[in-house]
Amino acid sequence: MEPTLVQHPGALLHGLMVHTTLHDGRNVIDIPTAWQKAMHEHLFERIPYRQAGEHACFGAVTAFQHDTMALDYLIGVEVTAGNAPPDGLAAVALPAGEYAVFLSAPAADQQAFGAAISACWDYALSNWLPRSGRSQRHAPCFERYDERSDEDRPDRQCELWIPLDPR
Repeated sequence: MEPTLVQHPGALLHGLMVHTTLHDGRNVIDIPTAWQKAMHEHLFERIPYRQAGEHACFGAVTAFQHDTMALDYLIGVEVTAGNAPPDGLAAVALPAGEYAVFLSAPAADQQAFGAAISACWDYALSNWLPRSGRSQRHAPCFERYDERSDEDRPDRQCELWIPLDPR
């Protein structure tokens, strides 16, 4: 599960912001519940200024507080730069720079998919990053969901992007 190192050009996301915490596993309840809400309400189809040709959706972790384990998680899509989010939605800027990109293990169903994503996060932050000699840049980490993440696939996967400090 070694990452690919990628130069990302930067992007602007608009979407639904979830305030949660890693404390007592609250995030594994709050985040899937918010994804279900976004899908049920057809959130992605209602967001204006979508980036042309981009069909992926994102889960971006921002404002992580190490002392309280609180974080904000935006469920959204890439939009063209310079646009404000519609009322009730939020924006997150993904800065340009180098990222380590991990691919989650294939999963056949929703429960396994969630477990694979959690395992990917754990490996990236607790195993690979400490032994890589690199350090995480203070910027949002994000999950990128594309056609490989389709719920009808028996081998669903998603990408996990970790921003890296320059060498």
